Amino acid sequence: MYYGRGIDLVIALVIAAVTAISTWIIGIRMKRKIRKDLGRKATDADLSSIAAWMKVEEVEEKKERTKPLG
Repeated sequence: MYYGRGIDLVIALVIAAVTAISTWIIGIRMKRKIRKDLGRKATDADLSSIAAWMKVEEVEEKKERTKPLG
């Protein structure tokens, strides 16, 4: 018997589930980062906005420069 089609479907569903869960976790981490660095609640538009991520990057670079050595 050939179970290839069923196994292929299971593999595709597992890959889709892993991708969905990891995307959800990354979204939560990014929202937390925007809230911490920009001091405001992140919207869905912020997650896909290059301008928002540039602001976050600038804030993080400024924190690194002002961080005391040692």
